[in-house]
Amino acid sequence: VEYIDLPEDLARDTDEDGNLRFWAGSIAIHIISVDFLKRLNDAGLELPYHAAKKKVAYVETEGQFKREKVQPDYPNAIKLETFVFDALQYAESSFTMETSRAEEFSPIKNATGNDSPVTCRRDMTEFYLRWLESCGASVERTADGNFDGAVEINPLTALNAQELKARVPSGTIIRNEFTI
Repeated sequence: VEYIDLPEDLARDTDEDGNLRFWAGSIAIHIISVDFLKRLNDAGLELPYHAAKKKVAYVETEGQFKREKVQPDYPNAIKLETFVFDALQYAESSFTMETSRAEEFSPIKNATGNDSPVTCRRDMTEFYLRWLESCGASVERTADGNFDGAVEINPLTALNAQELKARVPSGTIIRNEFTI
């Protein structure tokens, strides 16, 4: 079920221990065979539309020459979307992998705020800081525990924390901007 289609009461439903009943979500990474797609296409499958309410800027016009861009405070448009996961019910077999959001997923869905380039960069930095700390590096953080800067590790340097250990001496101090 797409989260926009999940009724609010089900989204907040909890089990006997107080945990969310529907706690998992899809990060929408799919591996689909060409044969499966051909079979769906040959059968004439049409994916259903999902309606997403969105805030969409528009131009307000007053008089002949005045034009003003308006950023609405509320959803004023409906975007119709189709999702590949709606076709999965027709697969002969499938499997699901569970992963940690902190380790594998930081979406960019908005220009600002949650799920924006800023939050993705923050999450990537924290991801790489965990690698560096596992190598024995010391991270200089602000008083509130945050890191004031960005960290990036080139995949040609290391694909995981284990490979990074050979490149970063224990005791290395990480501050502000750090690229390796």
